[in-house]
Amino acid sequence: MGKRKNQTSEFNRRINQRILAEAGIRRLSARDIARQLGKSPSYVTTRYNETVEWLPADVEKLAHAWNMTPEELIAGHNGYHSTQSVVEQQLQAVLRKINSGDLALTANHDPNKQAESESEDGC
Repeated sequence: MGKRKNQTSEFNRRINQRILAEAGIRRLSARDIARQLGKSPSYVTTRYNETVEWLPADVEKLAHAWNMTPEELIAGHNGYHSTQSVVEQQLQAVLRKINSGDLALTANHDPNKQAESESEDGC
């Protein structure tokens, strides 16, 4: 039988998700994180796999390496998510237009479309 994975706390799982997200934003590998912590890559991998919990000192070191406070790292306030992206803003604008009944955004600008929709037989 294989080894059973130790279960870490829900709080640790949230911290791990935040560290993984921040590492992804910065395109950092487990090896890069290990260098920042002064630890081995396997040390980081066991935490990524949630077999061992992150130490508060690890969270603090990573936060400072990423120019954040530990509280910002844990809460996810890093400046990357504080405002909507351009794509999100455009999506919201399109949804507002659609919800208001503005169908000028349709992909097919067929001049006969309006006439067809107004005809009685729909042909």
